[in-house]
Amino acid sequence: MSETSEDFQALFPFEQPHMSGEARFRFLESITAELNRAYKKHGAEPWSRHEFYAILLEEVDELWDDIKADKPLEDVLKELVQVAAMCVRYAETGEMAEVVEGLE
Repeated sequence: MSETSEDFQALFPFEQPHMSGEARFRFLESITAELNRAYKKHGAEPWSRHEFYAILLEEVDELWDDIKADKPLEDVLKELVQVAAMCVRYAETGEMAEVVEGLE
């Protein structure tokens, strides 16, 4: 296991019923990369709840389309990463960021 993955596991000691720590780390890295790509392309202006819902719905619809079409798991995973990235993006900008920062 890499040192970075071990550092990550020390910070976030989640249960791992189905995914190894290294695989989880790579998955979360891909979410971060997608999030950074989205910020670069679209900026970081805060979304309203309604804007977030519309964006999330679009991403979930794309995920559902891939699932219904029985596309390869790699394609489904790419859409899943986009859904997760948009959730993180909403949580870390605007009024939601203040709430998240207050969580313990």
